[in-house]
Amino acid sequence: MARAKKACPDCGAEVWDLAAHRLSKHGVEPEGLRHAAPAEEPGEPAPERAPAAPEASQEVAPRKPGLMDRIRSRRGRGRGGRQASATAERPPKRRTPNKRRIPLDTDISDIWAFGGRRLERTVHYPTGRMLQYQAPAAGVIFDKAVAGTLPDRMLFQVLARNRDKYEDLGFLLAGPLLTFSITATGMRIREAAEAGDQEVYNDLVGKLEMQKEMFTWVLSMMLPRLAEGAKLAREKKAAADKVISEAFPELGEEDPVEVLAAMLFTPPSFEEAQRNGKPDHASAPSRPEGAVPL
Repeated sequence: MARAKKACPDCGAEVWDLAAHRLSKHGVEPEGLRHAAPAEEPGEPAPERAPAAPEASQEVAPRKPGLMDRIRSRRGRGRGGRQASATAERPPKRRTPNKRRIPLDTDISDIWAFGGRRLERTVHYPTGRMLQYQAPAAGVIFDKAVAGTLPDRMLFQVLARNRDKYEDLGFLLAGPLLTFSITATGMRIREAAEAGDQEVYNDLVGKLEMQKEMFTWVLSMMLPRLAEGAKLAREKKAAADKVISEAFPELGEEDPVEVLAAMLFTPPSFEEAQRNGKPDHASAPSRPEGAVPL
């Protein structure tokens, strides 16, 4: 009769060799069994034994990583491809410095008043006068209303912070353009007067007054910038003239460029031109024999 499996009292597993199982798995050496297995009855086939579980010290071949393993490993990686551990300290977030908001009240008041002056010269003069009356307070009210809004952050503050980059160039170009426009308007006024067109004449006179007012404002903003630029230009030119005078003392202490230009291109006096009207062939160097004249 075949021998039946026995249940392990420690883990409940059914095994053929209870003593060997308890010794290998639980480190328990049963009394009376020791290390020897019970003798099998003769004539009976050897019972099938369950494959022994690999011991802790036995090396197991690593399993080939699958698709999900690679996806998890990539999710666990931080920037730069390095494995991010749960306990690793995250770098502090880069905070942008808080920029101080630039008030827009003065600019809005100027625009409000300018629009009012333009409308005052048209049939909508009551509206123009109302805008000029509101101008001093309009800038404060408008600035308070838009402060912190999306248009203020995305547009108005960007223009206000970068005004130094384009204002100088804008006023520099506005001066010649307005001068040209005023000159052209004056010519059209004379043509309208000669043609006897009173209506066109009056319209052009109003346009000329508006252009002159605009030119006065541009000039008041342009002159301080021109003064600063002219000062820097004079200092730079004085330093350059000093270097040239030290290198070419024969040019004197005045403007060396003007002195050199006068030396080269000032024509001789009338008497000197009469005396030296003909070329002095005697003082000219002799031409070698066989030379072809130019």
